[in-house]
Amino acid sequence: MAAIITAQEARDIAANSDAWLETELRKLEPDIKKAAELNRSPCRIHVGAVPLWQNIQPTKPQVRVIEALKKLGYVVRFERYGEQYVPRGLRDDFGDGPKHTNFGYIIHF
Repeated sequence: MAAIITAQEARDIAANSDAWLETELRKLEPDIKKAAELNRSPCRIHVGAVPLWQNIQPTKPQVRVIEALKKLGYVVRFERYGEQYVPRGLRDDFGDGPKHTNFGYIIHF
């Protein structure tokens, strides 16, 4: 059987890839530019949603994005934002269910 790298090694290579980081920053650029044109600081960039009880921590690649944005002069936080809500698929007959909040990059310029 041929030797192949482990999944963890592949994740580490991807997380440390400069090409990947550049691609991620390019994805964020239009949202930051639009917020700047509309004079809306902070710029919120959605990453996901979690139940209220769940902790959020940026992954290693997300930490690299935060560090790169800070080097460019932005003030960046990775946190919850917005109102609590019950996702449509989790609502019961009365509209109740587990509350969720959005989280993502909060970028001040």
